[in-house]
Amino acid sequence: VVGYVDTPAFSVPNLVKRWQQSEFRVAEPSELAQLPVEQQQQLVAIVQDPFTSFYEAEIVHAFAQLAARLGYQPVLIPFVGQGKAQHVKGFLSEFKQTAERVYEYLAPLFDTEIERVGVDSSTALVFRDEYHHVLGDKAAALNVQTVIEWLQGKAEKLDLESSHRRYGLLLHCTEQSFIPESAKHWQALFTSVGLQLDIVQAGCCGMAGTFGHERSNLKESIALYQMDWAEAVKQYGTSGITATGFSCRSQVKRLEGKRVRHPLEVILSYLNH
Repeated sequence: VVGYVDTPAFSVPNLVKRWQQSEFRVAEPSELAQLPVEQQQQLVAIVQDPFTSFYEAEIVHAFAQLAARLGYQPVLIPFVGQGKAQHVKGFLSEFKQTAERVYEYLAPLFDTEIERVGVDSSTALVFRDEYHHVLGDKAAALNVQTVIEWLQGKAEKLDLESSHRRYGLLLHCTEQSFIPESAKHWQALFTSVGLQLDIVQAGCCGMAGTFGHERSNLKESIALYQMDWAEAVKQYGTSGITATGFSCRSQVKRLEGKRVRHPLEVILSYLNH
């Protein structure tokens, strides 16, 4: 009816159930801001995005598990839409209103010792890219990190099984253009824990947010995937290639029939229990 094809299915079990089963915490920013500084320093707040939270809850949960193994207490901030779809579709006045609302909602965290992380890299970068254009310099106070930015300097705390398996990494286009050093940081992290990670040079996977789900773009979307990504997936296999972008993983899953992992999931799989 709306011209969409191959839309992803919701996560089962969903994030709420996974969170309850793990007994991790959910808290409002205003509540966290009231905690003593000593407690704040032990927390990492997850700023949700609509993609991983609703369609890949296992990745949000994986990040929480990894954070816990590193000695942090993961806390889930209740979901508030950041307006990325509004921006992509050109509803800029509505997007500005959303950005202002999100800014006010997260404001209690600005002067705290609580680090904030967005699990989906492209959505996490909305806070310092698109938000900067509508909020100006004050957007910097949001300070939402990508997963690899948050993991910097923390790898020495990990106890991993040794492995000679080689993996390949494909970055989301937004991450490639905005923080291209992310690839080398992931590679360095893998190396530091005894894993091998190749940085795979590739263009757009062809999904590009909702672009690849629009029926009118389907042929072009598949053609873009076949230019670079198809060969990379063939070389490493769906179990050996990793991708930081939700839309990228969605594209591989629909065209190859198998799910590929976020690099943090690979690291988690080698943790000694």
